Amino acid sequence: MDGSWNVKAKSQLFYDEAAYRLISGGANAQWQDPNTTYRGNATTTRSWHDIANNLYVEAHGQFDNFGSRRKAWDANGNRTQSDFSSYYQYAYPTGVTSPIPDSSGVYGSDSAFTTSTTFDPNTGLPTSTTDINGQTTQISYADPVTNVLDP
Repeated sequence: MDGSWNVKAKSQLFYDEAAYRLISGGANAQWQDPNTTYRGNATTTRSWHDIANNLYVEAHGQFDNFGSRRKAWDANGNRTQSDFSSYYQYAYPTGVTSPIPDSSGVYGSDSAFTTSTTFDPNTGLPTSTTDINGQTTQISYADPVTNVLDP
């Protein structure tokens, strides 16, 4: 609000909307289903850019049963999708697919970009990423306490 108590910025969150129902992410023996669709997942974020004329933009998210955001739509409706692997008990995003940058193919790619990531199952740290061009980057870590390199 400004000094005269006029609203200058406004946003709103919506949770667990039926339009963005839970996606079944898989099963995990170490996870117990709470048997409810109410999870506290922010499925819509609305931000006003012109409060006087009630003009706003919305972004949306859709979550899986583990609480991970699997799909996200920006204010233009472009969708990004994240995939999770049973190998890591569905804990880490192993693949991310972007929206198609240029569906006409005139100004850039007419294909979505997908990257994949592998993780150390003990630490959860990423160990490699592979980009859309098939180029893989290996990541290693040095433990500052023991000065041992972890491949």
